[in-house]
Amino acid sequence: MTDDAVSRSPAPTALELKSRRRVLDGSWLLLYTCALGVVFVPWVAGYLTVEMGLVTGSLFGAALVHTSLGVGLDQSESVAVQRFGALALPVLGTLFLGVFWIGIGGSRTLLFAPFFVLPVVAAGATAQPSHPWLLAAVSSAVLVTVGVLTSPDLLWLVDRMGVPGAHAAWEAFGSTERGASVFTGTELSAYGTASVLFGSGFAILAAAWATSTTADQARGAHARSLALRQAATQYRGLAESVFRAAPHPSVLMEADSGRIVWASDSFASLVERDAARCVDSSLLELFEFTRPDRVSAAIASGEPIRVSLRSRQGHRVVGLTARAVEHEGVRYAYVTITDQQALDGLQRTLDADPDGHVLIDHDNRIAWVNRAARTMFGEPRIGAPATVVLDTDEVPRGWWDPGPRSKHTRSVSIAGRDYLVQLLAVRLDGSSDRLTAVRLHPVSS
Repeated sequence: MTDDAVSRSPAPTALELKSRRRVLDGSWLLLYTCALGVVFVPWVAGYLTVEMGLVTGSLFGAALVHTSLGVGLDQSESVAVQRFGALALPVLGTLFLGVFWIGIGGSRTLLFAPFFVLPVVAAGATAQPSHPWLLAAVSSAVLVTVGVLTSPDLLWLVDRMGVPGAHAAWEAFGSTERGASVFTGTELSAYGTASVLFGSGFAILAAAWATSTTADQARGAHARSLALRQAATQYRGLAESVFRAAPHPSVLMEADSGRIVWASDSFASLVERDAARCVDSSLLELFEFTRPDRVSAAIASGEPIRVSLRSRQGHRVVGLTARAVEHEGVRYAYVTITDQQALDGLQRTLDADPDGHVLIDHDNRIAWVNRAARTMFGEPRIGAPATVVLDTDEVPRGWWDPGPRSKHTRSVSIAGRDYLVQLLAVRLDGSSDRLTAVRLHPVSS
């Protein structure tokens, strides 16, 4: 994602900032605990001479104040207040760590110096790339100030270098015995102290760079995720609009319970109620089917059927097709209803014809056969491929398609019997799908 794309991403809300700040507060409570451990372990081992009760009390008090301020900030729904709190609390915590370091000996306990890296790392919880650098500046300033002012040897060396203000600092803080250390039997020269401070400062800058880069990547990932969610919502809305405009009445229902979860506008018109009122109903509740058991079986198997139903618009013959859909572990059935009232009247007429008649749909499947065709081909199954009754070795499969011509006549031999075949392309009222009517007239040998 480009910087421009990230900059155009929506600004975080107060709730998002509050959530990030809570993570930051948790990081600081862990940081105070680590500070206690850094002092407690060498104190127990006898390498550090400090007043442990005062150390514990000060860290506990700092954690309590930090938590109290965080709870107070939680009461505000202002974005500005949450932004201010996410930066002000870490800055105050870093300043406290500087005072705490002075309390345990300052530069005479250089083991604590690298600890100032942690506030910079914790700043990454805000997902703001600038925060780690701001904390790095504060941490570096505290580290250098406390390190130099509490190291008489280093302060004396800085004074000799002619750094402005160093002499006044030497007069104020340089009376401490040079070379003294809180750690038993340990002394560091001015150069050793400077090396530790320099190394800690370098670690702070490295942590700021790494944390800022990570925060920037996290911000970009969040922006991309948000954009994807918005696009998914947009396309879901588009898909729903397309489905609602389906010309044939359609519903999406849970396969196991039969509960309708979505209905098209044409379906709502068929049942004469709003689409929203169709939800949580079932087909068997909305329609009176002559064979409800066949409807349930067709939905479960996905086999298309023709069935009679009674609705508020009266009795009618419809075709019912169900397609299985699975989403997030839940099985659904997408059911389409097509009005075949015109087809029903045509079938009644063709049933009386002694010639065989087969209707082939646009998928080259058998849509209907008349009584004579059932006698000729042994009760072919509705929905079966047309090759079940029309397959022949004399011509390629699909020979029954009249193509661009609306009608065509040819002679074929099927299952050892000769037929004069008339092909006619038809469209029923209310449907854009083309059917092929195949009339088979037996030819006497």
